[in-house]
Amino acid sequence: MQSVHTHIILLAGLLCNAFLVPASYAASEALADLKSLRAASKDGVIRFSTELVAKYGFAPSRDYSLVIFLDANQVATNPQLKMAALRKEYAVAAKAFASGPDADKIFFVDLLYEDEHSVEIFHLVQANTLPFVFRIAPETSLPKGKSKTLELARSEKLTLETSSFKYPWQAEDFVHFFGDKKNIAYAPIERPSLTKNPLFPVFVLVAAILLAFVGWKLYWTPIVQHPTIWAIGALAVFWFSVSGGMFNIIRGMPMFIYDKSGKMQLFINSRQAQLGAEGFIMGTGYLIFSGAIALLTFAVPKVRNDGLRRILAYGLAILSAYAAVQLLQTYQWKSGYQFVSYL
Repeated sequence: MQSVHTHIILLAGLLCNAFLVPASYAASEALADLKSLRAASKDGVIRFSTELVAKYGFAPSRDYSLVIFLDANQVATNPQLKMAALRKEYAVAAKAFASGPDADKIFFVDLLYEDEHSVEIFHLVQANTLPFVFRIAPETSLPKGKSKTLELARSEKLTLETSSFKYPWQAEDFVHFFGDKKNIAYAPIERPSLTKNPLFPVFVLVAAILLAFVGWKLYWTPIVQHPTIWAIGALAVFWFSVSGGMFNIIRGMPMFIYDKSGKMQLFINSRQAQLGAEGFIMGTGYLIFSGAIALLTFAVPKVRNDGLRRILAYGLAILSAYAAVQLLQTYQWKSGYQFVSYL
């Protein structure tokens, strides 16, 4: 693996080549090139390489800024970083600037760690963790003397350490950080939306008519009219409700967690929280208890055979009692309440 010193030497060579470009080119043609690259991009973000950073990021006599989004394939699937969603919001902000009155003053680009020589830029700005978004301002220059890193002010880089925004950052956060604080104007933020399509009302009307037609046809089919289907549906709704299914969805609760020893934990000892599996297990217990009582009340008396009726009655009574005890014990364990019997 190449050392950091070797990376810096390679980067220095690339940057030196950039400064051999005439100033007239850096001031006029560089801007035209960036505008052309931005127009050719799919989302307003230019895919950069180390060579392009050297050519346009530190070109002499420039009056534009470069905002660079550092990315890496190795963290693309990290659920905590949410880099894909962050990159989409970054692109929305890029389009807002590209459509604004100061479009020539700022360009949004991204740089992938796995691209050739891109690691030099990561080392130059000391990007040890992601996300890392920074701005190369017109007045930013290369490090001089023995320094091998570019010291960026906190106001020029957006990281988890320097940001006060809620993560993952939204397009509004990007435009505020790189626009409002730098006096760079931008157009209103517009996210892609189906509702903005002029044919959207037609789609809604057609979909509503088709849905109503299909629903009417299904409703009068023999299988939908059968009481068993409705009974199963009612039980499913009851089970989902008492299981706290909506709580799990709204709060984003995991199905299970692992304790310090690495063992799977399905229940959590807290009155104010529950795991997904815990809720569904308790919901199943409620369903068993309720079903046993309902069968004992309405179904067993209709059994004509005395022996079978007696067996079913005792069996359902024992099952309902067992389910009730398990539910109450679990509730006592989670809440700490003590139950007192007056029998």
